[in-house]
Amino acid sequence: MKSVVISLKKNNDRRNNLKDRLEFGGIKDYQIFDAIEECKDEDLPTPWKKDPRLKNDRKNQSRKCCYMSHLTVLKNSNAPMIIMEDDVFFKKPDLISISLSSLPEDAYLAFWDCTHIEEFDVSWCPVKTGGWYKIVPSMVRVWCAGCYWIKDPQEVYQTLCSRPSKVYDKCLIDYFQKEKPCYVWFAPSCFQDRESYISDIK
Repeated sequence: MKSVVISLKKNNDRRNNLKDRLEFGGIKDYQIFDAIEECKDEDLPTPWKKDPRLKNDRKNQSRKCCYMSHLTVLKNSNAPMIIMEDDVFFKKPDLISISLSSLPEDAYLAFWDCTHIEEFDVSWCPVKTGGWYKIVPSMVRVWCAGCYWIKDPQEVYQTLCSRPSKVYDKCLIDYFQKEKPCYVWFAPSCFQDRESYISDIK
């Protein structure tokens, strides 16, 4: 299965141990996509819907670049794939290969990244398959684009291009978690290391 890591060229410290981190998680074959570093409003497929919490223009610009980086990866992909960001790390060995074997057949998106799961309580989950919990939009929001699987990248790309551009994680919540069968792996074994690797967009 194709795996792509979105990474800024300038983040050499993240790339130095990326291979070891991914192999520990069960990913040995992957491509690096050089993340977009500058983004103008006219580059976006639809007008940008600014998050009111992004009062810092630098962070807002970083979010636009993040959105366009993920969008570009999707545009150039035609089969189920895994997308990661370069600060991802795994706490459980071979997590990806182990968990994919029990991925529900109806899954549209599946998230390993548990960096920010809002209002999470396992009691809300009506469906559990292996370690996968089906996301119930009225009970939980998964703000986690650090490591996720997509069944149909082209369909996701077309959906994103037809709706307002905004913070990428919020797109995944509003356009997919609320409308399609999506799952999150729990117990949490995959995170974005935002302490070791400073980010403009955290």
